[in-house]
Amino acid sequence: MVWVLITFSILAYVNWRRFHDFLYPGFLQVGVWLFALGILAFTRQDFDPVHNLTWTTLVAGAMSFTAGCAATTLGHEPVLERQWVRSDVQPGVWRQWLVFLLPLLLLPLFVREARAIGASAMDDNLLVGVRDQLGSEEASFGAYGYAMRLAFLAAGVAALHRFGSGTKQRLKTLLLVGTTAVSLVYAVLFTGRNFVVFLAFIVAGVPLILRAVRPVRAGAALLAGGMALFACYAVHLHHGGISEQSSTDETSNVVVQLGSLYIAGPIVALDRAITETHFWDWGINSFRNLVLWINRLGYDIPLRPIAKDFVPVMTSGWETNIYTLYHPLYLDFGLLGVIMFQLLAGSWHGYLYRRATVRQPEGAYVLLYAVFLLPLLMQFEVDYYLAIMVQWAFFYGIVKLLYAFTPRPTSAEAR
Repeated sequence: MVWVLITFSILAYVNWRRFHDFLYPGFLQVGVWLFALGILAFTRQDFDPVHNLTWTTLVAGAMSFTAGCAATTLGHEPVLERQWVRSDVQPGVWRQWLVFLLPLLLLPLFVREARAIGASAMDDNLLVGVRDQLGSEEASFGAYGYAMRLAFLAAGVAALHRFGSGTKQRLKTLLLVGTTAVSLVYAVLFTGRNFVVFLAFIVAGVPLILRAVRPVRAGAALLAGGMALFACYAVHLHHGGISEQSSTDETSNVVVQLGSLYIAGPIVALDRAITETHFWDWGINSFRNLVLWINRLGYDIPLRPIAKDFVPVMTSGWETNIYTLYHPLYLDFGLLGVIMFQLLAGSWHGYLYRRATVRQPEGAYVLLYAVFLLPLLMQFEVDYYLAIMVQWAFFYGIVKLLYAFTPRPTSAEAR
């Protein structure tokens, strides 16, 4: 494992030296993997061993992502000082207010749907009931899920208004607070921690990209907030038998173990999948989301369950069913699929970074870069690229619709 940590450290240094920017996607990708690997190294006595083939997969993926990101930012000189979005490339007023008001108007219906789903689980804890039903695929928020995603975009647009112009108005601050609060209700009722994390990435990502806040302080705040969020969810949803612990120290130890399980456990679970003998599945795992939509047109293509099998990863017997970004890619296309996908992913994030870090960037690219921080920063846990590709098409389409039919920047300004 030592050679893997050294390789990732070198890659982190190389990516940092490129632009000296914490927000450069090559640095972020290697950085979050280095963090997960560091946790695994620190707690290695608690986990089952990982084989060299898995280490090779992780290193190859990081190197490929770095190459793709470098290719699309070739010749770019990012502006690393305080920036304001282009005032002449703004969405129409009625389109903005439609994005702001629709999630608010649909929120009561979403709450009613959440209560109905929770009641069907016959559990006194609403969030536990909703989580169990959604996890078993016996219930779904359906189209209401897009109301939540629209609420996230509304918070992002509000952040652009608050931090993207030179004037500080009380209305802009109130709008940001209000849209964030509405989005938070959606995220909490969806019961997944990562929905709250997603919202935080968007709301914090916009001022970070515009250099309105310092990356180190914002990163430390996000990390501390993430740890607090994880602990609150673990206690409230009774993860790891927390409700059975008799003292604060025992509860704290369980929370720490759960944290290491969620951060480092996916790497060990990936190792279990990689070292099993199997044939390539040719896309049935990676493109499950696309197959699901094809089946809605009347086809009957076999689907893999969205909830993966639990596998033991810790010496204590604790299990996990999350396998990092690489799990579906490796099952479908092997190491070559991992390398090719990370090359494309690095190119995409590099392109968004290039468009978001020019002088006076377009708000659309600042928002899109913030939106796509979720799959980038959660690579070490789960695939958020292909597994929810329809969601990304939705986000991209709405952002483009917001900023359509507005004056375009000149070629020199868009460089």
